[in-house]
Amino acid sequence: MKRKFLSWKPMYFIVFIFFALGLFLGFNNVGEKKNFEASDDLERRYLLSDEEVAKLQLNFDAENVVSEIDLSKVNVSGDGIEPQSDGVFVPAYGNCNVIFNVPVTGEYYIMVEYKSTGRNLFENPVNVSVNKQDMVCSLPFLWADEITEKSMDRYGNEIVSEQYQFEEPALSYLEDYEHFYRTPILFSLTEGENFITFSPQNQDMVFTKIRILYPSEDITYSEYQITYKGTQEFQDMVIVEGEDYRAKSDSFIRGRNSSNTSVVPSDPYIKLINTTDDKSNKAMGQKVIYEVNVPVDGIYYLSFKYSQPLKTGGLVFRTIEVDGKVPFAEARDVGFPHTGMNKYQNLTLGTEEPMGIYLSKGLHTIALKVTAGQTDGLYRDLLEIVKEINDTGIVLKKIKGSNSDDTAKVDTNRTWDILQYMPDILGKLEGWQERIIAVYNELEKIGGMEPSFASDLMLAAQNLNRLASEPREIPNRISLLSDDSSSAAQLISLTLTKIYEQNLSIDRFYLHGKDYDLPSPKASILKGFITSLKQFLYSFSPVMNESVDVSNSEGTLTVWINKPSQYVEALRELTAQDFTMKTGIDVVYSIMPDEKKITLANSTKTNPDLALGLSYYRPAEFAMRGMAKNLLEYEDFIEWYSKEYNIQALAPMAYEDGIYGASETQDFYVLFYRTDIMDMLDLKTPDTWDDVKKMMPILHRNAMNFNVTLANTVGYKNFETTGSFIFQNGGNYYSPDGFTSNFNDPNTLKGLREMVDLFQVYGLAQNIPNFFNAFRSGTVPIGISNFATYLQLQVGAPELTGRWDISLIPGTVMEDGSVSRYYSADMTSAMIFSNSKMQDEAYEFLKWWLSSETQIKYATDLQMKYGPDYIWNTANHVAMKQMSYPPNHKEIILEQWKWQKEALRHPASYILEREVSNAWIDIVTKGESFQPRIDEATLASNREMKRKLTEFGYYDEEGNKLKEYNVHLIDELMKKLEEKEDGT
Repeated sequence: MKRKFLSWKPMYFIVFIFFALGLFLGFNNVGEKKNFEASDDLERRYLLSDEEVAKLQLNFDAENVVSEIDLSKVNVSGDGIEPQSDGVFVPAYGNCNVIFNVPVTGEYYIMVEYKSTGRNLFENPVNVSVNKQDMVCSLPFLWADEITEKSMDRYGNEIVSEQYQFEEPALSYLEDYEHFYRTPILFSLTEGENFITFSPQNQDMVFTKIRILYPSEDITYSEYQITYKGTQEFQDMVIVEGEDYRAKSDSFIRGRNSSNTSVVPSDPYIKLINTTDDKSNKAMGQKVIYEVNVPVDGIYYLSFKYSQPLKTGGLVFRTIEVDGKVPFAEARDVGFPHTGMNKYQNLTLGTEEPMGIYLSKGLHTIALKVTAGQTDGLYRDLLEIVKEINDTGIVLKKIKGSNSDDTAKVDTNRTWDILQYMPDILGKLEGWQERIIAVYNELEKIGGMEPSFASDLMLAAQNLNRLASEPREIPNRISLLSDDSSSAAQLISLTLTKIYEQNLSIDRFYLHGKDYDLPSPKASILKGFITSLKQFLYSFSPVMNESVDVSNSEGTLTVWINKPSQYVEALRELTAQDFTMKTGIDVVYSIMPDEKKITLANSTKTNPDLALGLSYYRPAEFAMRGMAKNLLEYEDFIEWYSKEYNIQALAPMAYEDGIYGASETQDFYVLFYRTDIMDMLDLKTPDTWDDVKKMMPILHRNAMNFNVTLANTVGYKNFETTGSFIFQNGGNYYSPDGFTSNFNDPNTLKGLREMVDLFQVYGLAQNIPNFFNAFRSGTVPIGISNFATYLQLQVGAPELTGRWDISLIPGTVMEDGSVSRYYSADMTSAMIFSNSKMQDEAYEFLKWWLSSETQIKYATDLQMKYGPDYIWNTANHVAMKQMSYPPNHKEIILEQWKWQKEALRHPASYILEREVSNAWIDIVTKGESFQPRIDEATLASNREMKRKLTEFGYYDEEGNKLKEYNVHLIDELMKKLEEKEDGT
């Protein structure tokens, strides 16, 4: 029997192969029902014009309009305003004051009509004051995809289309930015004259009209049914694809490809955009507008095929608008239960008792607006609890006698009669527990199940309970209360973000008859098997195994790029449309997962022609190995590069007398500060380190501290964190000849002493692993940080909107009275390989890629397609001036960039970096004496530098100097440029 069974195995294998080949070659449509209308081909067609969509974005009853103010025909006042033919121009941070009249004292809605003067891709908050009642409102614009035809990459995969902003004015009620209801604010207006002031925060705007309206309440569905009683119900089904939206409130709301075989459309061989991306559509107030063409007048029932991937045990919400108006109250804050990652379900409006919507024959818009009114109060409660906990933490630190630095030397064995200092502390702890548990229970009630996504709340309550169980230990266990990443305050803050975000992906929605049998949201097992089999076989095809190494790329420029796929795809598309079109040079990109593998690729001659996105110091390291092309061999390099970039950015890419890379992106370090806390403490923004020293006692008295980047790196302190103190004081790491360290130079010693004294004498926190969290909680309300923190504050801390700002880094006062603010900025670089057979073509590509025109286009494309967290922080200063940062912030960033100064890379630079780091740790944390420890660092550095320079041929074995080492190349290049400009 065993022998007989084995004899059948080849037969099974042959049958399987024939079946697989048959599927692959001839049965591409097995298990697929082609029923997806316009999205079935590569063309997309808009049925409504932009003007029609703009008019339908917000519907209001004309009889409710009390007053309409045409701002082109009335007198307005304000800072920076300019009257125009269709309204009034108001610059960012300017203000526009308008006087208007109402006939009767009462409560009213205010609607604004406005336009953008340019493309700013951040949110558009506007400060509004009505009769001295101040608030922040968000005024979004309308965007749409360019849809002449769907965009495909070189493999046939669909990619995100180009975006454009509507020229037509946008309409919006004034809604409270901080609340989740996003319903119009009721303004109390008095009979006669009233005053309104607009002040845009992020961008210039043109305000065209203001309408004052009587308020109106939503009718209930029961009332709605009475209105359309007897109306015929639609019996068939109309399908609208989720990714085929007509307009949207943010450019980066986008479609994506889902690999779920139930999603329509789908293809086993190429990636089609077939659903909306939940990551791009999750913020309060965002709106996606669809156009729908219905065949007959009637009542239509509305169902969604959706995925809600993140909020386990909870709901995300959308308000449904039909032709710019919510049809009935039950269409507000419609809850979508959790489905799991990349899983889809059907949900009908009204669920068990479906609710119908009347639509007349023809074109309509259906919009989904992100709101979450049911959780608004819970979010406010948690915000208040976090504030109270942080305030209490500050008081406890005052009692304990320490600041927010965990390394402060405090007797941890000491206990406290805490009730003597804070008689109400136990009551507070118990009250917070009760309120947190109440919020958790309410979330469970809203979602209908245990809200696993909010489980951190219960951990926070446990922390509070542990504190209350041992009152005398409370001051020693502040980490359970605030500051620490696992503290009650931080756990609640994590939940705040989860409550705020409303991730939802729509595959398609249906307008259908009440009893119509909707398609299943799940694919059959057979279809899943067939699709997987096709994909498996296709993975062996030449297309899926295209190689981009040098061996098969004759005549094609090969580029490795150290960036995520979205960045690569955007660059690939831009290259094909611009560079290749202009030059005829084909470019092939490949993602480089590990830049360290370049050395191996170079040794086997499989390296590319260029590399992008390298760490800024890599070109010099590769140059030391003979792998990088010296860009100074091109006579025009410095001339064109210096016009748009800071020459100082090239310092880490210099080696001997050559420049082996070009700065591609730059970080920016600026001073972040909480305006609310600074005002409360009556502190001014520090301009110098002396100002910082003066403010430290006030911060300490309030158990607060100041952040410098030295405190954000655990253990090793690199050049980026230590260099500023040395450079600001006129020092350097290297001696003038580059053969020894420069630690005993008076200016370098002054910088090192400053770097130590700020911690030893003035009490700066030594360890702040997460400045963003400390800044958010208020325990470190001011400090130096970078682009990553800026982005987190822009998109991840909605509760801090309008409560923070940035300024120039504190500097060192020089002898002439000027303030030196040197700081590092380099991030990534680009380089050409010395063994490339297409060096001239590679240089032409490099010039194109680094040009301001390309950088602006690339940065804009990235943000418009993928959102504000895909900021391209270009090193091109000309391009940066045109980026969509808030104008006042951009001014600060550009000014700080003028003070960029980088540490030169050297064959022995690692020892200097290490010795400065070790010396700081030993002096500040271990209490060693300053000068003896610096002397040790000097000896160790000089010894290693001599050994390394001997290896590189600068010394012979007897220690005789064989050649000079140039550490002044950047200064020489700058001097030549100055002489050329002066004509000398």
